[in-house]
Amino acid sequence: MIRFITKRISFWFFSLTFLAAHHAFSQCPNSISVSQIGAACISRGVVIEVSGLSAGSYTIAYTIGGEAQSNETGVADSRGVFSFTTRTLTAADHERVLAVTAVSQTAPVPCSMTPTSGNTVSLAVSALPTDVSVTVQSASVCGGTPANINVQSETGVNYQLRNNSDNSLIGMSVAGNGNVVSLRSGNLTVDAVFNVLASATSGCSSEMSARAEVSVLSVASGISTTLEAICSETLVNHNVYAEGATSYIIAVNVGGLTQTSGTASAGSNKTSAELNDDVWKNNTDAVANVIYTVTPANGGCLGAFTVTVPVKPLVKLSHVVQAAPVCAGTNARFHLLGLLPHTTFSLTYDINGGAAQTYENAASNGTGRAEIVIGDMSCLL
Repeated sequence: MIRFITKRISFWFFSLTFLAAHHAFSQCPNSISVSQIGAACISRGVVIEVSGLSAGSYTIAYTIGGEAQSNETGVADSRGVFSFTTRTLTAADHERVLAVTAVSQTAPVPCSMTPTSGNTVSLAVSALPTDVSVTVQSASVCGGTPANINVQSETGVNYQLRNNSDNSLIGMSVAGNGNVVSLRSGNLTVDAVFNVLASATSGCSSEMSARAEVSVLSVASGISTTLEAICSETLVNHNVYAEGATSYIIAVNVGGLTQTSGTASAGSNKTSAELNDDVWKNNTDAVANVIYTVTPANGGCLGAFTVTVPVKPLVKLSHVVQAAPVCAGTNARFHLLGLLPHTTFSLTYDINGGAAQTYENAASNGTGRAEIVIGDMSCLL
């Protein structure tokens, strides 16, 4: 009896093991589904998904156009999907059929199947965008301004500007039209390098090989201003300063003035000293302006600013007429004739060769006549 019981236990153990193995084998799928993920592009592989599997490790055998390819090994995810990338495709692979010919599960329990349906997909292979030229409209820009990148485009392709350091996108993509299209960066403060990603309507995209390099110039700063008026034939000695500029293009606009000395002529690569030691003669007996237009010469990073110097005519006096005789201790009145109309001025005078005295804020009327009053005089006949 003891020997018989031992054999029965061994028999049932063998039977249970066999049933467990049979149950594990039944995990292999009866059918699968094969699909292409994303665009299939010439010179690249395409992602293929095999679904309908259970989680585990697999070896997949497949063909393209009836030609056997290298087996793919890997793991099906929790969704029961096994993904792999094909070999590099060529134009000849367009519309060829990819077929999964065998599915072998290697873990947790080995099993295999030969699918007969849902195991094929027809490959739609498209060309990559043409590697077109990428150039900068200007190799340098002023700080705080954008750069324009020109692309010789082709129709049916969108072009996206990117920062070459990290491929981050800049602005919106622009559709190609067979001509040059322009991509604009944001405002730049440092030198930058850009690349362009071209994306065809087929879904195939590629990075253009050319790079666009842009240098950023410092910005010169200046303020247009009007200086205090000077008298005709008086030395002008002003300093012009634009931060960030070492030289200037200076133009001079003169109305009713003649330059009698100095060097303020139009030209390039001048310094602020060009505005010094200029003497202007007033030709019209009216206030006239000499206007210096100053443009920093370092790439034109600042629009021209102006320095305006008003030039007033010198006071003219033809003669002095005493209004009437006066006696000591009384005021004397004098008429000044031949002055410029409506002019305010000061004058210096002396009495009988005595000490020079100053008369302030005299003013002429519309006929160029002024009257001044000088008090406490000796009797003048």
